[in-house]
Amino acid sequence: PHEAERWQRRALAMARRVHGDVHEETARRLSNLGVTLLDLGAHAEAERLFAEAVSIDRRVFAGPNAGAAPRLHNLGTVQLRLGRLEEADRHLRAALDIGTALGLDRSPGHGYTLHQLARLRELRGEAAQALATARQAARVMDGALPPEHSRRIETELQVARMELPEASDPQPVRRQKAAAILRRVEVLQARVPASDPALQAYARQVRGMALAAGGQ
Repeated sequence: PHEAERWQRRALAMARRVHGDVHEETARRLSNLGVTLLDLGAHAEAERLFAEAVSIDRRVFAGPNAGAAPRLHNLGTVQLRLGRLEEADRHLRAALDIGTALGLDRSPGHGYTLHQLARLRELRGEAAQALATARQAARVMDGALPPEHSRRIETELQVARMELPEASDPQPVRRQKAAAILRRVEVLQARVPASDPALQAYARQVRGMALAAGGQ
């Protein structure tokens, strides 16, 4: 196993021994291990761990709790990757509801949950709603994170990609829109950290899409 996975499994086992199976610390350790497994591509086990963490939260907390929101986000995220959009929608919305109830709707976590919900709506073919949600996510990230932060750049790239002109637009309009988006994407691309090759690849992809749409 990956070193981070081994460490997280030991931490989870310790939490179960010390706190029992139904405790906030156990839920936190389950979610941490789930994130590691998600990064390693073990989606099925990650979902199982996130689901157990969410189940614990429901038994431990009588009302909205800040710690429960990221665990709902994680469960929704893995379900989104697995293509289970209805379940993902339910859990992402529940995470957003907690953030709103606790006044955390300007936090990076809330913004990133909006980002994931925008992806979900796009997969459903809800283009207008997806773009509105992506713009909302970008506004939250703009106020919560510095310009060079990877998640802020990712949300801004998502907006740029969704704003690309349609092929049905008149050619002069299409070129003008695409050129403006291309300039934005190139500024974002220059801000991507060298330590984030996945985001670099995404920025190149969006830039290529802008060029193809008539941005040259």
